[in-house]
Amino acid sequence: MAPQPSGDRANQLVTLALNWPDLPVPIMSTIDPGDANFRKLLKEALAEALREQRDFLRDLLAEVVDDAALIAAIREGREDDFASRGDVFSALDEGG
Repeated sequence: MAPQPSGDRANQLVTLALNWPDLPVPIMSTIDPGDANFRKLLKEALAEALREQRDFLRDLLAEVVDDAALIAAIREGREDDFASRGDVFSALDEGG
């Protein structure tokens, strides 16, 4: 279980949450995606994220490939005839 904030800290968090709509929020429309500096910073940030999260990305890609294979198998199974109960138990008995 996560540690609970102390009394003063909890009060600060509640106050912050209650005043959230009044906090200044940067306006995204002021960013020009065509700006060379912005594009350079974005590329650097993405490259750094890819370097630092290599294991996570590898696992994510493996999950995506597994899911795609499962989806393909399900679709293929929907197009084929269903096996009878007897066929299933017969195949299980032969495998054992």
